[in-house]
Amino acid sequence: MLWLAQVSVTSSYTSVVLGPLLLFGAGLGLLFVPLSVSLVAGVPAEHSGAAASMMVTTQQVGGSLGLAVLVTVFGSAARHARGDAPAGLAPGELARYVLAHGVAEAFTVGAIGVAVIFLTVLLTRQIPLGDAPAPAAAGPTGRDPAPESTDSMS
Repeated sequence: MLWLAQVSVTSSYTSVVLGPLLLFGAGLGLLFVPLSVSLVAGVPAEHSGAAASMMVTTQQVGGSLGLAVLVTVFGSAARHARGDAPAGLAPGELARYVLAHGVAEAFTVGAIGVAVIFLTVLLTRQIPLGDAPAPAAAGPTGRDPAPESTDSMS
């Protein structure tokens, strides 16, 4: 996000946009499967469907909300940039100036948002130390052992 925030009127696609897009693609590709597994790992089997659907819902709502915030920041920054633009710019140059300023501001706010979310998760998540305790009453198959017979025929 910080790399994308470096967009300016003189930026080229390969110098400012291509690298971050490749990093986003690789990072998301490496992140989604482990994230999905870790989110449902501690959930009982009968609730795993609900947990997975909550994860997908949260991803969808979070993406939509994040995009809405970034578009709002872009619009506000672009309006201010139009009013603060250097005098004498041709219409095409003014459009590039406004676009670059709006994009840079939106990605700066996005980078701050990612940092705040990361720190919040890091500081509030309890990370277990050492080995996880063994499940209490689970046999080698992960199921509860067969109940003891209460037959009184002996």
